Amino acid sequence: MLCFPVLRKTVTTAARKSHAAMLVVVALLAAIGFSWEIVQANGGLGWDGVAYAELARRPGPVNTYYASRILPSLIVSLFVPVDADNAQLIAAFRALNLLCVFGSLILWARISNALQLRSGRWIGFFGLFLSFQAAKQFYYYPILTDSFAMLCAMAMLVCQLEHRRIALFALTIIASFAWPTASLVGAALLCCPTGDDTPKKLVGLPIAAATLAVSILLVLVLHLAGGPGRALATALPSYVLIAIAAWTLLYWPPRFLLAGLTALVIPWLIIRLIASDIPGGGTPAMLVDYVLYPQAGKFLLPFVSLGAYWGPVFVLACVYWSRVSAVARATAMAPAILVSMPFILTTEPRHFTFAWPFLVACVAKALDNWPRHSLIVLAAWTLFWSQFWLPINYAPWSPGTADLQQFPKQIWYMHFGFWMHWTTYFAQGFLLLITAFTLSRRRLDHGKADHNRLRQSRSRHVPDADQR
Repeated sequence: MLCFPVLRKTVTTAARKSHAAMLVVVALLAAIGFSWEIVQANGGLGWDGVAYAELARRPGPVNTYYASRILPSLIVSLFVPVDADNAQLIAAFRALNLLCVFGSLILWARISNALQLRSGRWIGFFGLFLSFQAAKQFYYYPILTDSFAMLCAMAMLVCQLEHRRIALFALTIIASFAWPTASLVGAALLCCPTGDDTPKKLVGLPIAAATLAVSILLVLVLHLAGGPGRALATALPSYVLIAIAAWTLLYWPPRFLLAGLTALVIPWLIIRLIASDIPGGGTPAMLVDYVLYPQAGKFLLPFVSLGAYWGPVFVLACVYWSRVSAVARATAMAPAILVSMPFILTTEPRHFTFAWPFLVACVAKALDNWPRHSLIVLAAWTLFWSQFWLPINYAPWSPGTADLQQFPKQIWYMHFGFWMHWTTYFAQGFLLLITAFTLSRRRLDHGKADHNRLRQSRSRHVPDADQR
């Protein structure tokens, strides 16, 4: 039986010092990011950034894709002139990103206090603020809505932990105009306000073995079939792992369906009312294609992509999923992760952005007893995978969207599964396996030490036979 004191708010001096140190680290990352390089495409605007920049200059008609991401551009439009040039828009979005990052850091302190985290404060900090997204992308590609989405997700996480249902409902509506999956996550949280601390096994060994055997058989059959079957065979192992992980998060029944459905329908109706038929952006059909037809042969590509993008904390979530899922159910964070799991299969890590703070908080709580030497190892891997030190603009880019799987563009695109080259797929997959091994060994060694100390303690209190 698991029990987590999610509403206690005792703050120690050590916790205050930790968060002060985190503030310094984020400030240093921002200084490096602002003074270094910026995406070369379209004069620093990027790709989708062209549309966001134009909305900031002159808010006007948008399609459904951009209507669900319009809010950050509208905020920036309040502070830039109509004839703002690219440099002014980039500076404005960078300022917004920085405010969102520091706001998220303040919220992380509140979340850590609510969950009474110790070493878990740093685990969460590594996952949230030293991922490739937060340490590199926010500064290299500033005209996006990701940082604003993270701030909204963190605020919704606070509301869920503190049982602020009205605030959660309002945030769900607001965030739906910054990130497309926000309404889905908010609706799931509103439907399931309380957790479930009943222990739940992953999968029995016979069932797991049978599932693996059937999966291997289907992979072979589909792979030999060629064509679309080969792509489906590539995706099948990922389907199986995601389905097993989703099962461990599932608990029933939801209690407030009406509140959740209302939070889902209201933004959907508003977006349909304000959206036009202007072409552009992604479509649901594109997401389905990404899920069903990944690049043939790149097995477990979603996990390689998310590991490279989100860093070692995602690896920890995979290695210790049984414990992490139990925390997610007990703290009522499971619904947010569960409804976002299908987006992992698109191999586009950004699609999991809104659920990422919830998963990180669960990992931080599940591994809250990590010793300092294990945190140092995790910190070293985090700095490596954050890649804030990695020069992306070491050579000029060719114009347009050609040569995405060729260097230098591949340095950027190797973090996004659908455009990941075979070389970077194997290299990152191998390094992620090493990361998983070293982190699991640190944890296992610590566990063995605890077990040995417990056994020695018991032996000192057990009398010998001649003393009984």
